[in-house]
Amino acid sequence: MLLTLLIPYRKRPPHLKTFVRWFAGDLSYRGRVEAILLEMDGAPGEAREMAREAGLRYEFIECAGVFHKTLALNRGLSLAAGRLVTSFDIDLVPIDDALNRQVRAALESPALLFTAYRLLSRRAQVAPGEVARAASKARIASEDGRSALRKYLVNGERFGHVPLFETETLRRLGGWDESFIGWGAEDQEVIERYVSAAGKVFVRAPDFTYLHLFHKPAALWNEPELTAENRRRHRLRRLNLSRHPQPGNC
Repeated sequence: MLLTLLIPYRKRPPHLKTFVRWFAGDLSYRGRVEAILLEMDGAPGEAREMAREAGLRYEFIECAGVFHKTLALNRGLSLAAGRLVTSFDIDLVPIDDALNRQVRAALESPALLFTAYRLLSRRAQVAPGEVARAASKARIASEDGRSALRKYLVNGERFGHVPLFETETLRRLGGWDESFIGWGAEDQEVIERYVSAAGKVFVRAPDFTYLHLFHKPAALWNEPELTAENRRRHRLRRLNLSRHPQPGNC
């Protein structure tokens, strides 16, 4: 297996249906890319049957409180069979075979960490044949604005979507930091830690671009106070002022 997609999930049926349509319908992924749906909720939902019918691996994590994405990702990392592994949001769809091209690049150039761009769609569901058209009408994401670009170029911050980590290297580094709870900064933190500790060169290429499907902020995930705390924690990481991370609880 070349790649494992780790997909934390809670109550996003329109996005799951879109994911299943493109992933299960593309024969190029068969035997090369596996997807693990990591449902985190009070009880298993309809996603379990949808995942199994589509040939996805499924793992349930009981957690009815704040969506603890990093805990789910580490559970998935322990199960991953791929040579490469990535956190893959359920609301992402590759544009123009981006995922296959990104995997080829990562395998051919192991000294590099390849990451991607995203475009923001106004639609919650997009059929596989409509992705290119939806992308042409999509918006540029906030992380590609002028102020964000300055942080990358001047402050040395690193961020990109769908980072293709070497699975065993990420395991040795402890995976995702579970002290990040809720939404925000956990993906940037793991990228910067991985690049630094593993001696990789960070690459973000427009050849790898994904369409981000629309959704409203979710309760018990996008809470402003949680996001603010995660941003603060990331700043402290960069200043080497943080304490040792302690896993959070559901």
